[in-house]
Amino acid sequence: MGTKSEQHMLVTGKAGTGKTHFSIEQALSDKRPIVIIRSVVPTREVGFLPGELEDKLAPYFELYTPIFRKLSKKPLKDMVRGGQVHFVSTSFLRGVNMDNCTVILDEAQNCTLEELETVLTRLGKGSRLIVIGDVAQTDLKKSESGFQHFCHIYGRTQGVEYKELFENRRSRLLTDYFRSKKKFEDK
Repeated sequence: MGTKSEQHMLVTGKAGTGKTHFSIEQALSDKRPIVIIRSVVPTREVGFLPGELEDKLAPYFELYTPIFRKLSKKPLKDMVRGGQVHFVSTSFLRGVNMDNCTVILDEAQNCTLEELETVLTRLGKGSRLIVIGDVAQTDLKKSESGFQHFCHIYGRTQGVEYKELFENRRSRLLTDYFRSKKKFEDK
């Protein structure tokens, strides 16, 4: 599944197709610092989260640990401590410059168009942007998500490779469910 490491990417696919896994694999092969960005949109309210900003963002970024464990010889915590991996919320990007790194914008369907464009404006020299998402999975109101509009533009931009993943890597149940759902919706 290799691509040119200087090529920006748009990676789409249904739940379980391995978008995040694929993108982290790409970023690790680039051999430069990795910045993972997400919009912090909860699917349900959980109330006040205690602690510092890092503690509040931890639930959004803990899910990457098993992927890095599978793909890297170095534990994710060590990579974060060593400055090789950084996690950032779209809420804290103003004034940030991201040079000489691979930026992964994960769960991009949970971003407004303004958030998506803010990420683009932060990208500096020698950096690569990989945008990941699935229009069908948004936790925002469909009218609030800017992902579909962004895809139409970004996916056609020179220097951006578009990759849609189809094969479900997570479970057979998920594959069968989406087949059944499509049949039900087509009636």
